[in-house]
Amino acid sequence: MAIKGIKGIVSYDAMETIRNTNEWMGASARAIASYPIFALNPHPIFKLMSAWGRVTERSYARMVIKPDWEIPPIAGDQGQDHIVYVEPVMKRPFGDLIHFRVARRAAQPRKVLLIAPMSGHYATLMRSTVTSLLPDCEVYVTDWHNARDIPVSEGKFDIEDYTQYLVDFMRHLGPDTNVIAVCQPAPLALAATAILAEDDPAAQPRTLTLIDKDAARGSSCSPDLTRGPWAFDAGLPAYGPGASQDDAVPADAPVQGRIPEEYQRASDEELHARISAARQTLGERVVVLGHFYQRDEVVQHGDFVGDSFQLARASQGRPEAEAIVFCGVHFMAETADLLSTPDQAVILPNLAAGCSMADMADLDSVEDAWEQLEAVYGTEPDDDGRVPLLPVTYMNSSAALKGFVGERGGIVCTSSNASAVLDWAFERAQRVLFFPDQHLGRNTGRARGIPLEQMPTWNPRLPLGGNSEDALRDAKVLLWHGFCSVHRRFTVAQIEQARAEHPDVQVIVHPECPLPVVEAADSSGSTDFIVKAIQAAPAGSTFAIGTEINLVQRLAAQHPEHTIFCLDPVICPCSTMYRIHPGYLAWVLEELVAGRVVNRITVPASVADPARTALERMLAVAPKQSAAQSAGAGT
Repeated sequence: MAIKGIKGIVSYDAMETIRNTNEWMGASARAIASYPIFALNPHPIFKLMSAWGRVTERSYARMVIKPDWEIPPIAGDQGQDHIVYVEPVMKRPFGDLIHFRVARRAAQPRKVLLIAPMSGHYATLMRSTVTSLLPDCEVYVTDWHNARDIPVSEGKFDIEDYTQYLVDFMRHLGPDTNVIAVCQPAPLALAATAILAEDDPAAQPRTLTLIDKDAARGSSCSPDLTRGPWAFDAGLPAYGPGASQDDAVPADAPVQGRIPEEYQRASDEELHARISAARQTLGERVVVLGHFYQRDEVVQHGDFVGDSFQLARASQGRPEAEAIVFCGVHFMAETADLLSTPDQAVILPNLAAGCSMADMADLDSVEDAWEQLEAVYGTEPDDDGRVPLLPVTYMNSSAALKGFVGERGGIVCTSSNASAVLDWAFERAQRVLFFPDQHLGRNTGRARGIPLEQMPTWNPRLPLGGNSEDALRDAKVLLWHGFCSVHRRFTVAQIEQARAEHPDVQVIVHPECPLPVVEAADSSGSTDFIVKAIQAAPAGSTFAIGTEINLVQRLAAQHPEHTIFCLDPVICPCSTMYRIHPGYLAWVLEELVAGRVVNRITVPASVADPARTALERMLAVAPKQSAAQSAGAGT
């Protein structure tokens, strides 16, 4: 044992000797090359020596000075800057709990504790995260010290000590704290929370988000999901936290801008009370529609909750209402405007609630594709009167594309009636151009028995969509190169893991998932199909659901008799549905009480007429149960 210890010391000393020597050589070379006599010499060797010395010195230097936080001032609602002060709240030998106090600003209702990585890092690594949270949160961070600087007399600091530090910090901050553990401390933060649950339940944090490269079950795809969406509404267009980096936001996408500070500062309880009061005042003058993917704090105020097909019908169900507040995304509000009466105002609480899938197909690109396809197919119908090509657009598309479809004899579909719509389309056409979601089109076509080779993908960035003319002539369904970022996250490996952990599990996925996932699942269908499948199941059933997390968590809460969990272990909601926050709902409703209509969605008449025609065709085609829904795609 003594020999082993001596070998360790010798090895460490040897490495330190090498490090110190190289650091000294680098510093010496830099100093010599910087000497005035040599510095003034134009020969490049001296510049090369200086550069080598600087790089070498920095490469072998040990960082002993902790970087400053350098948090920039926070802009107030009146445009003034508020200085940020770093203040210790609890001081311990191996780490402090620090608070970022924003001068001359009232305490924010949301309290966030960031548990920073320790090994090889200072907490200042999280500078950008702290800066992004500060506008609407009280932010605390575990500020770990360099163990080399701590006297041996302070004792050890192992995993148990680290966990106890977290327990003490959480207990000090109280139960209204939202804890975010980043990378290394994720399992220890979970352990600390479990200790509090047993020893001091009243001190447990309000939420716990674990962010790790291994994506442990229950982790979050973005720490920014703890923030109010107004933090993202003042700048350039963006889809919001958790959105795929591959999703490019159109430059002309709507930007919400900040709502009054009072709605940002209000607690959940206050917002709930204000929404309820406004609803009571407005009475039958307003109807609130909510999509299944909305957060619970919004859904609870909805007069009707459903999928896009159901909400389209609901838009026609209250002609007496003066306003329809649509808690969904932009294309859904456009659809409501198309189907409602001219005197009804359709309001989207947050104009930035768009849809990345809908944005993947724009009018110019679709018109260009149509021209190329007409050049290949012509326009003459066959002997049965079927035209060469018919456009079908998913509900997740702009009103302009619905108008495009309506002008050319096409139709809109939803995930509920996609199979019936394809039947309708093939009665009238030889082929279908399906956009923007390739996966719904592929899965629906596959269920009808169409071979994959007859369903080529159309890439709008390539001539002929990246296909040969022969491939296009053989095609039955042309699939636009679009997708849903949420449903693309689900994988066959997740299904295999769910079945390994729960042998009796029933796997249900949304048809926006990739084909291999749909085929591996027991069944697939719209959000309404998923809801009804769970409602009809015998008590004690186990479900793994492949769709948006808000719906899955709501179903789990509504059906405690079942075991229900999301296939994707990473909590990543629809980034645009996330933009509808109770603060925005309270704002638009109280504006209505005051006699003001804000965030009204209006479709121009030139687009509205053909788009309405396409939607009316959709509503006339009733959904039917697909083979995947009845028998299970994987059986």
